[in-house]
Amino acid sequence: MSIFLIITFILSLALNVLLIWYIRKVQVDYILYLRDNLEEFAYMHAQFNEHIEEVYNMEMYYGDQSLSKLLEHSKFVSEQTQQYLDVLRGLDFEEDEEE
Repeated sequence: MSIFLIITFILSLALNVLLIWYIRKVQVDYILYLRDNLEEFAYMHAQFNEHIEEVYNMEMYYGDQSLSKLLEHSKFVSEQTQQYLDVLRGLDFEEDEEE
């Protein structure tokens, strides 16, 4: 009976270690995927922001309140996106994978 318990314990321990390793690997891959996509989103948003500024500075639209509010909102979203991106860049998962 005790041999059965020892074998069951060893199998359970091995399975738990394997499961923890797999879950960590999946999470790291997912976070790296999010970071790459967020970098692309931040780049597209920066281009959008530049375009709004160009339109806002045209004589025809200069001083328009709607465009002014849109420009402020765009800058706010850009700042928030950058904060999330900085957090994701701070996680050094690629170094862990290389080791």
